[in-house]
Amino acid sequence: GHSAPYVAARWPGAGLGCVLGLMNSLAFDWLARRYVGSHLSFFILKELRVPQADRDTSQRIAHLAARLSCVDDRFAEFAAEAGVDCGKQTDAERDDQRAEIDALVAHAYGLTKDDTAFLFKDYPKGAYSNDFKELVMAKYDAV
Repeated sequence: GHSAPYVAARWPGAGLGCVLGLMNSLAFDWLARRYVGSHLSFFILKELRVPQADRDTSQRIAHLAARLSCVDDRFAEFAAEAGVDCGKQTDAERDDQRAEIDALVAHAYGLTKDDTAFLFKDYPKGAYSNDFKELVMAKYDAV
């Protein structure tokens, strides 16, 4: 069929990191959920808008997402290509990186701070902790 169980990428480490960050962000997930209940087809994926971030933002998203992905030696090659360390991180380190990605992507989409806060309100209660929401909003102001 036309299912989208994975996206094959032709980009080297940093480019793939940017795609990973964008497509796993709060804003992209929220957008996809407007069209998808439980099944993401290639036809829907093709139509979803990906923001055009500037070079510095794209590189930062790529770096953060690559680091989040490189949790152990299985990802050593990808880590080397992306120029990031490989290994375990604390929950706080991961949350900080995820929050920065969410803030950067929100800016790339042109979302205001109120728009970004609304994304959280539109998810089921408990989907995100209050601490994480506050961290994203603080990162939004910082980027």
